[in-house]
Amino acid sequence: RRLRCGSLRRIWLKVSSRMMLLCTMTPASATEDGVANTTVLPLSTTSTRSEASGTANAASVTSSATSSAKTAAASPDAEKFVQTILPHAKAAASELGVAPHLVVAHAALESGWGKREIRTPDGRNTHNLFGIKADKSWQGASVDVSTTEYVAGIAQRRVEKFRAYSSYAEAFQDYARFLGKQRYDAVRNQGDDAHAFAQGLQRGGYATDPAYAKKVSSVANGATLKRVLG
Repeated sequence: RRLRCGSLRRIWLKVSSRMMLLCTMTPASATEDGVANTTVLPLSTTSTRSEASGTANAASVTSSATSSAKTAAASPDAEKFVQTILPHAKAAASELGVAPHLVVAHAALESGWGKREIRTPDGRNTHNLFGIKADKSWQGASVDVSTTEYVAGIAQRRVEKFRAYSSYAEAFQDYARFLGKQRYDAVRNQGDDAHAFAQGLQRGGYATDPAYAKKVSSVANGATLKRVLG
């Protein structure tokens, strides 16, 4: 009996030690995954932007954005988001020579259907649905945002400056101007060809995510937009 009690006591101590070790490790793991991030910077977007383009590359949507795109069909917020930006998307699409639903799809991917819009530290909306960075040419307001960049295929967290607008109308006007650059010639005048539009964005360096074009096309051809836009 003494041997049995001693053995049980040793087993209990080992189990307790392991439980204490697990409890100690959990916060660190959460922090590494970004769950326990204590930064005061806005974390509404997780984009993958191109340094050359000066935009907040939209892999904004890397895996999290794609996940949001897939689940948006079950959310009534998706329809509200589309209806809110549709008039502005139509105006931008007209300037770019593409179908409005392609512009809507791009905004949806970058902002997670409006759920991850870039905000200022005090919570104000920047209306930056496309994750466009505040490069040296930008003279307007900006906000610092923690974002994801792909360098040599490896995701890296960085803090970048993004443009801030006073309204969605201003944001879409700037978006149309931004895609008016020569590097985005392959984006413009593609009509309703989602594949060509998305490939043009990737080839122009809009995002550093190697799967960016596929993600844009997926949202543009997805069930959510078809349901909302009829």
